[in-house]
Amino acid sequence: MDGSPGRVAATDRGRVRAYPCAHLAGTDVGPVTRVFGYALHHIERDPETEPAVSANCLHEGCEWKSAPSTAVQPVDEACMRHTGLHPAHTRFARQFADVAVVARVGSP
Repeated sequence: MDGSPGRVAATDRGRVRAYPCAHLAGTDVGPVTRVFGYALHHIERDPETEPAVSANCLHEGCEWKSAPSTAVQPVDEACMRHTGLHPAHTRFARQFADVAVVARVGSP
């Protein structure tokens, strides 16, 4: 940018330089600057919901699926029982799903 009045130019290292607005020249307001920033956020599981865990056998032709659960251990145990009954069935696709909430850091 050319640095003309009322313009904002980005400089190196992400700093921002604000120039005075021309329409305020001669007033007591003085130079106007704008602050450009960002807010930190975090994401976490929604405490009002439960996660969902399930698995299905990947052995060709097998349609076995575990019962859904809110914990990993019961699903893992069901997979091991399935392998115990069918020794060649050793690979499983496990699914984990939950509802997440994004909130601004420092907000209630």
